[in-house]
Amino acid sequence: MKAYVRRLRRLSAKVTQRGRRVLNVLQKPNEVDLLMARLPKVGNATQLSEMVVVITGSSKGIGRVIALAFAAKGARIVVNGRDQSSLDRVLQEISAQGGRAVGVCADVGTEGGAHAVLDAAVQAFGQVDVLINNAGVPGPWGVKGWEAGIDEFEKTIRANLVGPFACAKYAIDWMVRNGHPGRVVNVSSIATEGNHAGILAYGTSKAALEALTRYLAIDLGNSGITVVTISPHSVATEAKAARRWDEAELLPPAECLIPAFEHVALAPAHMVHGRIISTQRFLENAYAESVLASPISSARRIAYEPMRHRGKVVDRDPTAFTLMDRAENRYGPSPKAKAALAQALTPAALTYYPDQDYTKLKRALAAEHGLAEESFVIGNGSWELIARLVQEFVKPGEEVVSNNPGWFGFNLLCNRRNVALKRVPFRLVPGNELPHHNLEGILNAIGPRTRFIYLISPSNPEGIALKHEEFASFLAKVPQDLPVIVDEAYAEYADEPDMLNTPALVAATDRTLVGLRTFSKFYGLAGMRIGYAFAKPAFAEMLQRHGQIFNVSGLSEEAAVASLTDMDHRAAVHGQATQERQRLFGALADLGLRHVPSQTPYVLVERIAPLPKLIERFEDAGIYIPNFEFYDGEFIMLPIGTTAENDRNLGILKSFLS
Repeated sequence: MKAYVRRLRRLSAKVTQRGRRVLNVLQKPNEVDLLMARLPKVGNATQLSEMVVVITGSSKGIGRVIALAFAAKGARIVVNGRDQSSLDRVLQEISAQGGRAVGVCADVGTEGGAHAVLDAAVQAFGQVDVLINNAGVPGPWGVKGWEAGIDEFEKTIRANLVGPFACAKYAIDWMVRNGHPGRVVNVSSIATEGNHAGILAYGTSKAALEALTRYLAIDLGNSGITVVTISPHSVATEAKAARRWDEAELLPPAECLIPAFEHVALAPAHMVHGRIISTQRFLENAYAESVLASPISSARRIAYEPMRHRGKVVDRDPTAFTLMDRAENRYGPSPKAKAALAQALTPAALTYYPDQDYTKLKRALAAEHGLAEESFVIGNGSWELIARLVQEFVKPGEEVVSNNPGWFGFNLLCNRRNVALKRVPFRLVPGNELPHHNLEGILNAIGPRTRFIYLISPSNPEGIALKHEEFASFLAKVPQDLPVIVDEAYAEYADEPDMLNTPALVAATDRTLVGLRTFSKFYGLAGMRIGYAFAKPAFAEMLQRHGQIFNVSGLSEEAAVASLTDMDHRAAVHGQATQERQRLFGALADLGLRHVPSQTPYVLVERIAPLPKLIERFEDAGIYIPNFEFYDGEFIMLPIGTTAENDRNLGILKSFLS
């Protein structure tokens, strides 16, 4: 009966949450309105006055919006399109707002059309200051690349690449002959940064257009003529509305692009010459997009939110609060590690650089795992090593395969790199069958653009370890040179008898297997920032190439070696952690709470109340647990600590049940 009531309460809670989301959508300001309200101001936009701006493909869509905006700021505009009636409407709109413009009905994808547009600018206004190559076509849409006709492909390349080249050629030629500094703006697309199927001709043409910008910039050098690419994000246009009106309605209007176009037309050459400026990143942070190498300007510092206690920001002080939200060791570091640090804390240790090869630690790790010293790579925690793997082995737009939901840190690193993360659902099977990593699904997800596989054992957040024979069989089916990364941050906590022995498999397999471990968790050295990777020496050498010299301190190395060789402390921590884990599982079962049989210092437990209420109750007791829920809100992550800590946590859960 209790279980039935609990299910009813959970169903009611889910319905309530979904209703609140709908109300939030109705009550909150529209995101498009918020975007338009915070458009960046381009301080020198008044410089457009009296400039002659040629905009191809400006009878409709984005080109029309930019033509109207530039004309309103005093620029003299050459409008272009292939439909005379649309062209006439834009000319009337510009005239109605007091602007000056001429129109040229021509296909700029042809040499004659490109000539005609540039000649019209010189004849009407005597010069060309800015050419905006906006004309383009979508090409064959929604079809496999090889299914498109060659004539369709050629038309797309001619419109999106040959046309801009022809216009740029004639504009630059006029500027060079007349000693007139000017600017060419090529309009690309956000499609060149993403992973989009069915747009081969369009994506290829826009990627080539970006290359055209770079090479023109090299040839132009310090001529005073600037060339830049602007990459607009999706906005509502007539063409999009004709294709999918519902999608177009959710997009912001093309007017949001105006500040970015003003920027590329007017910014100092050193900020834009030869570069690709993303309108989306420009709207997020105009200054960052101007000075940072794309696409890093959209990156955010990876950091936890400030710690709050009862609504106020407080220091994350382990002497004032019970901090269990980041799975740090509850038993502290090895006494030998503390003694080694005290002994190593000499003037020489502080004054001189550490051993760049970390020989002492590699020697200890080789003895621990039975691998050659050359198999190990030392990093500033496993965070740094994982970031290095993503950066070294995966280009933006390529794929990695992992489990879902997976560790948030890895997901963030892939997102920052613009890597496609193909996540295979972890099998959290109800009933008697144990949860598992769904290795068959991982194999099926591997594709020609997959650059490596990333697994966690024991997994995060489920705490399930990979089994040795099952994984060895899986590994044998993985393509020969496809790296398989196994992140074993919590491996030392596990007591699974048939758990994957990664070092042994690294030595035995002909596949590319990489293990990752850290001294932050089991060894209690999170503050020292030290971890390591291990693989065949050839792979380890590649991973070394991108590492920074002296990326780990000599003091951290001393603490790591002492921790690794303190077998008594390791046995004590493992024994206490294992014992408490089993005791907690029994207590949760007695309370009737579903939980996952974890091998880590945390466990997924049935969420018995709304997460904010649970977090608030723990915080009131000065206890901080992970503020996450998993598997559609079914579970929370409950840390496993000392006996006293576990009893306190169980008491809080009991208070909700009663």
